[in-house]
Amino acid sequence: MAAITTTTSAAPARRAARPATGVRVSSIRDPAGEAAWAAYVHQSAEGTLFHLPLWCRAVERAFGHRAAHLMARRGTEVVGVLPLMEVRSWLAGKLLVSVPYATYGGLLYENEEARDALARAAVELVHRSGARALDLRSQRAAVPAFERDERYAGFAKQLPQSPDGLETFLPRKARAAARLAREREHLTVRHDPKHLRLVWRLYTRSMRRLASINYPLRFFTALAAELGPRAWVTTVWRGERPIAGLLEDLKRTGLLDRTLVVWGGEFGRSPMSEKKTGRDHNPHGFTMFLAGGGVRGGQIIGRTDELGLRAVEDKVHVHDLHATILYALGIDHRKLTFPRNGKDERATVDAGNVIERVFG
Repeated sequence: MAAITTTTSAAPARRAARPATGVRVSSIRDPAGEAAWAAYVHQSAEGTLFHLPLWCRAVERAFGHRAAHLMARRGTEVVGVLPLMEVRSWLAGKLLVSVPYATYGGLLYENEEARDALARAAVELVHRSGARALDLRSQRAAVPAFERDERYAGFAKQLPQSPDGLETFLPRKARAAARLAREREHLTVRHDPKHLRLVWRLYTRSMRRLASINYPLRFFTALAAELGPRAWVTTVWRGERPIAGLLEDLKRTGLLDRTLVVWGGEFGRSPMSEKKTGRDHNPHGFTMFLAGGGVRGGQIIGRTDELGLRAVEDKVHVHDLHATILYALGIDHRKLTFPRNGKDERATVDAGNVIERVFG
């Protein structure tokens, strides 16, 4: 467990005397400075992913928080860094945080001289910018004069050099349980960056169940772009698609013949962008699929134009689809009525034909 240190601008004296020092602190504003910053983090025993420029770039790109990073040098030698970002919140106001959306951050330094120089520069920046607080999320309390907050705990575990070695990092009993589940449930593990959106959807669903804040997809995308091949996107699958798990379960338990599965939506999407705000609703050509319930699999009914905009062959109206679903459930849509405005009306609105090819 490691304490997370929260420091505020109120802790140090506002006009502390600046002792004579050979350390000079400056902002990091160019690629050469970022390269020196990254090199220093990599050689630091307490450096983490969150201290690196790539994490801060992803935060800036996804959330728009401004960079205020500081570097300490003695001559041309880098002797300390403080990744720092200006976070504006309608609830908390302006904060200087090292670093946002991360477990760790804070000062990295060679000696107390570099530490104190960076701390003084950070406090001066707090007062110049009008920030309400300085939050250094350190693994340990680095600056004795700063207020400490030890309500949080964290942990760290070394990862293997490649995703293929992940299983060997599990405890022995966990490995056995994972192997049993894989064999019994026919699960497969995939490492593919193309599944990032799917992973994000699973993550947001889990966070909603926990009533916790979740980060937007653009943050995940920005991190993946910064990390490149070092970003592992790992998913566990049953079958070839997420929907296949349901169909496989129904078939394995003997329920597929007695269950009609309908997959689709109320409309499709146009193949082109509308006013640069995304694809518009499209009722003229979209896809649905049926499975189980007497449906004959392995066939495609209908075709759209080459753009996917409009149905051009074996068109199916929504009333036809409703009539077909009712037929699969053993109901004649022509005899299913309900009272409305003093008369009996059909669920298919006096229209619709069963698509017989679905079943034969």
